[in-house]
Amino acid sequence: LITDSRGNPVFWKPIAQFDLVDSIMGPDPVGIDGARFYRGDDSGLKHSYVDTDVDNGVTYYYACVSYDQGDPEKGEDGLTPTECTKIITEDLVGNITNIDINCAVVTPNAPAPGYVAPEIVGNLDEVVDGKGTGSIGVEILDPDAIEADVTYRVVFNSTGEIPNYTTNSFDVFSVVGDSLHPEATGVDMADFGPGYLSPVIDGFAVYASLDTPTTVKPDETGWLIGNSNLNLTVGNHSAFPQYHVAWPVDYKIVFYEDVADTCVFLNNIEVSFKIFNLDLDYQTDIMLQDNDNSSSLTIGDIISIVEYDGPANNIVYDIHYNGPGGVTPRFPEPGDEFLITSNKQFYQGDYFEFTTRASYENKNAAKEGLDDIKVVPNPYVCGASWEPRLVFGAGRG
Repeated sequence: LITDSRGNPVFWKPIAQFDLVDSIMGPDPVGIDGARFYRGDDSGLKHSYVDTDVDNGVTYYYACVSYDQGDPEKGEDGLTPTECTKIITEDLVGNITNIDINCAVVTPNAPAPGYVAPEIVGNLDEVVDGKGTGSIGVEILDPDAIEADVTYRVVFNSTGEIPNYTTNSFDVFSVVGDSLHPEATGVDMADFGPGYLSPVIDGFAVYASLDTPTTVKPDETGWLIGNSNLNLTVGNHSAFPQYHVAWPVDYKIVFYEDVADTCVFLNNIEVSFKIFNLDLDYQTDIMLQDNDNSSSLTIGDIISIVEYDGPANNIVYDIHYNGPGGVTPRFPEPGDEFLITSNKQFYQGDYFEFTTRASYENKNAAKEGLDDIKVVPNPYVCGASWEPRLVFGAGRG
């Protein structure tokens, strides 16, 4: 409880608080004898809360209430914020007699022997179809509500076009045959990650994690075909930073026997390779920093990928054409390929799929669990913190 300046209880201290992002936050300006209602900190609304600090067998009482902002201009003194009702009553022997609509009474316990928890089946780290390289997560909030063998599809929405697009929301559908049935739509992605869940759907909620900003994925970048030992390192363009633009696509360098392309901007050097934009399926332009003035691609040079956004010239990545260091270099041969993979936000229509498996009883496991039961013989007497209070004059109750 939170008390006023005279020690009178006036407010409850919440274990979690979520409020609209509307700039109405902090202590209310009216207050009650020095105590002020805290209106939140623009955290944004969330649709679930998991209390992890509980003990099995102990009864817990919860209230989930809304509140208004009050009205400092009302009357002479103004109005403080007001909460909805939260009433739980019990009789003298501890029986619950009333739980209002905003409250719940919960007694956590270990699962019964043989209980097999529900599960989520599917690849949550890679889209079934699309460009995005992020992931999704599924949190089971109500195990008893999980449906058996139902497939769900999480579809992302974005605004803008490559390279200037932003993931802004996702939708969740249940898949029935060839049809998609909406379960939750327009889930905002202004904030994202494990703390930002969708509305609860059949006992679970979904969150998404974006790969931002657009950068090279070093673990997935390297020689795709060939035996070259040259150390090609890829990073954002640096020589002319005003022209650098993050371009959320993957690229492939393909080497040829003869001249395959001519560089732009700094010089017109002919080279025996091409660079392809794999996401949009076209050949890009190339800029070569000829650091030894050899008028050819040699170790120590820098290859730059050039893209165009309308009339603007953009330089995406620098590819440092480095030797292997300490050993004889094996240069790329015709047909060799080098892959450059980038982190990318989810694009319009990118989607994941997963299937839910409902909980069930494994009778064999339950039978085996009987071996774990321990029997304490008389005359031992045990007590536990979760036992109900004693309502009789003597004895164990």
